[in-house]
Amino acid sequence: MKVATVIGVLIPLLIFGQNPFPPPENFTLEWYYQMGNYFNLSWDSPDISNTNATLSGYHIYRNLVILDTLPSDSIFYQDIQSPPLDGETDWKVYYFLTAIYTNPTGESVTTDTLKHVASTIATDDNFQAIPLSYSVFQSYPNPFNPSTTISYDLPEHSHVNLTIYNVLGRAVVMLQEEERPAGHYEAQWYGTDALGNQVSTGVYFARLQAGALQTNGVQFSETIKLVYVK
Repeated sequence: MKVATVIGVLIPLLIFGQNPFPPPENFTLEWYYQMGNYFNLSWDSPDISNTNATLSGYHIYRNLVILDTLPSDSIFYQDIQSPPLDGETDWKVYYFLTAIYTNPTGESVTTDTLKHVASTIATDDNFQAIPLSYSVFQSYPNPFNPSTTISYDLPEHSHVNLTIYNVLGRAVVMLQEEERPAGHYEAQWYGTDALGNQVSTGVYFARLQAGALQTNGVQFSETIKLVYVK
């Protein structure tokens, strides 16, 4: 079998020195394994209210090398890599992000660096990494139309409730209410209520509540914001 650990450490990395260009905000890394290593990177646009520069795009860095260049409206990137070789240990991947500007031309300082470490022992073709903690990740796409995907992690066998609420706090639809073993999961919302009617455009909230069966209670509760557009 294989044993994997994910360490989300924040390592300040300033390779470009001081400059007036603000970096992207709220940079996050989500990892899961499904016949390969899937790394989902997400972020928010930088605050450019105090600069005259024009945001033109982003550089994605992996292990200090530019992996890709994305347009300015991007807020998500998926990197897929082969599993570590059998017997390979302390397999590390580092990601960070910069914002690219024009008028004047420049590149921001980096975001904090997010690191993934996977240690392998022997071989298991059906390997599925067990998350270390409860997590719910920002849906993608967001804003969305016609559908969005919400993903979350369970570190142990848990009872799960995933419900969509409107801005008044009223439940719109329950997406999931069930017991699930430890692992990584996804749920889709198609912008409909419990009766299958299309909801109006606007802001909604997805709340995940989960807890181990033996505790008979909620150990984790977190809410993310969704924006449904025309």
